[in-house]
Amino acid sequence: MRNFLFLILLLAQNSFSQSYEKNAECVRTKNLSEQKRLNHFPFSKSSQIKLISFKDNPKELSGQGLIKYIDSITLGKDAYNPKFYNETATLTSEQINKLTDIIFNFSYKKMPYTLEDVKCYMPRNAVLFLDVDNKIIAYLELCLVASISDLATKDSA
Repeated sequence: MRNFLFLILLLAQNSFSQSYEKNAECVRTKNLSEQKRLNHFPFSKSSQIKLISFKDNPKELSGQGLIKYIDSITLGKDAYNPKFYNETATLTSEQINKLTDIIFNFSYKKMPYTLEDVKCYMPRNAVLFLDVDNKIIAYLELCLVASISDLATKDSA
């Protein structure tokens, strides 16, 4: 009987992991044009889009420096200052097109379910959306370790 229960549990776990992997596949679910994608905020109000990486402070938990910095930003008032970042890159029109294609046209095949919560959040990267005055109007905080992101705009802050 014990072996039978173990076999049932093993089969259930295997079927759940296969379903999760299958559901977690990203596929094209829409086909919005580049112009329609760029009409969505914050892309519609951005004159520049920057990718940044934030250098960790060895005296803090990993990712805490970026969290503190991002939390201190007053959207629409604070200007972009490259001295705060370890690395920066300005996206080209082609890169913005690819980014908006992924954000607006791709999604999960089905919404995946999780068996366990993510226990870490150590963002070290972000996408900053700048207006014509070089003010940060929105950001997309990225944790590539935990595969989590957080979007903030002036309306949501």
